Formats: sequence, structure tokens, C-alpha cells
Amino acid sequence: MSSILPPNRPETPAAPLPRRSFLAASLLGATATLFAAKASSQAQAAPGAGAPQAAPERFVEISQLLTGHSINGALGERAWQALVQREKNFPQRFSQLQSAIDKAGLHDMQQWKTSSIASDAELKATALAIVSAWYLGVVGQVKDRSEDGPAFITYESALMWRPTWDVTVIPTYARGGPGYWKAKPATVATD
Repeated sequence: MSSILPPNRPETPAAPLPRRSFLAASLLGATATLFAAKASSQAQAAPGAGAPQAAPERFVEISQLLTGHSINGALGERAWQALVQREKNFPQRFSQLQSAIDKAGLHDMQQWKTSSIASDAELKATALAIVSAWYLGVVGQVKDRSEDGPAFITYESALMWRPTWDVTVIPTYARGGPGYWKAKPATVATD
């Protein structure tokens, strides 16, 4: 039998791959696969997949008119992207709503009921989608685990918390800091 190795070199079996190296390589490969799959599914799921469309100049202004509250402008872009992603033909629908609001001369929601917009089902549905996004802090419904859930906008700044802001601690947030409940109240009267 002849060997391919040089005559002075003894034949040694390959050293086994250490367990830690094997686990690290496996984890790295699995992570890369998951990121690639997620990026691919997001690109396919986005309507008109491409560069995200920027929020119109008056989106926050119209949102404030519809909700009757001041809106965090920094969240405007996130809300717009969520609505575009989850609501069918939202950019066109918003443009129609904005034109109708301008034509009707609406400056506050007290005028809504008497305007022609209130009787138009499509315009009303678009306005409701915007109001719902700001009040709930999400756009879309919770679905089966295999489907994409709602698009997140905000939790702490959702308008649903405002009516009881002064007396209700937002769930999962401890306004008094960690362990605030341990200190006994001064009196029942001041509690």
C-alpha cells in the first residue's frame, strides 16, 4: 500500500472540531439564516416593496384635528409607515380625506357631524384608521402566530391613557421607580 503523504510524515487522523467551536458555528449559521428569512419576508410583505414613503407634510396636523389632542410629531413618521403597511391604499385614501377636510373647511371636530365627510363611508373609515392608530398605539389586529401581527407605533404615548393619566399608572411602568410600593403611605388621607 502506498501513501500519499511524504515518507517521513506519519499519518494522523484529523482532530475533531471542539464542541464549543461547533456550537458557535451552528448558532452563527442559524442566526444568519433567520435574519435573511426575516428580511426577505418583510420585503415581500410590504405593499409596493421598495423605499418607504415619507409621511405627508400635514399628516400630524390632520391627526391632531381628528383626535382633538396634541400629537408627538416624532411619532408621526412611525404612525404613517404603520398605516401604509397595514391599511390598503392608505396614501390615496389619506389624500382624499385631506382634500375633503380642506374643502369642508374643518378646523375642529365639532364641525365633523355637520360636514359632508361624516356621511362618506370611505372618508370616515380613513379617519377612523388614523384615530385608532393614535389611540391604540398600533395598527392592525393580533393574528395567529404564523401571521404578522399589528404594526407598533407607541405604547406609553398612546392616547388611550390620557383620560386617566393623573391617577392610573400605565401597565408595566412604575412611575415611582423600582420598589415604590414598599414604602408605607404617609396617611390614608394623602394616599
